[in-house]
Amino acid sequence: DRLLPLEGGGNEKNFRCGYEVKGDLEPLELCKMLDRACNGRTAENAGVYKTLCGDPGLPVYFFTDEDIIITEPQTYNPFPGIEKIFNGVHASYPEPAEAWSSKDAPPRYSSDLEEQDDGRRLIANLAFQAAPYAIQVQRLMRAAIEANRRFRAHQAVFTPAVKLLEPLDVIAWTSARNGYINKKFMLGAIDDLNNVNQSAAFSEIDPTD
Repeated sequence: DRLLPLEGGGNEKNFRCGYEVKGDLEPLELCKMLDRACNGRTAENAGVYKTLCGDPGLPVYFFTDEDIIITEPQTYNPFPGIEKIFNGVHASYPEPAEAWSSKDAPPRYSSDLEEQDDGRRLIANLAFQAAPYAIQVQRLMRAAIEANRRFRAHQAVFTPAVKLLEPLDVIAWTSARNGYINKKFMLGAIDDLNNVNQSAAFSEIDPTD
């Protein structure tokens, strides 16, 4: 319900959605459509589904290099493969003024990111079936580009102290080894190991995306 100002005056809600649900649609597919309409993420944890809408929350756990068990394996992926990177977005959405037919939104490109990618224009094709609002779709396209450039992904093993954390929680890492100062990451999968230590995967985020 957060109100955002519009260039032409007035404002509109940050996220709205609308979709005609038919009986042949799997519930999970509908969840994915709704997530795409609000920069959302949904994760399952112990049989409970948790959804994050829009901006990530504040960090719920702060840690340093000393909190990671160094005798356990760690992985660090600073850059994904070129097939997972994009610097532009083409998108479609249902346009109410055109009888709800699928319409191509104005594309979004980033010349700065293209330069970083050796002059290549790398396009992601997205469909926002549950977001029939043209300006909102532009915001979603911009956020998709920015979030895609958060490359750093880690996996590490923690003590049982992190057992209460859940997927989609935000954590903050101060690391002399990596040059991080309270850098924010979002938790992905968390595994409870046989010795009760916790193996966690987490990826960098920027709440301004």
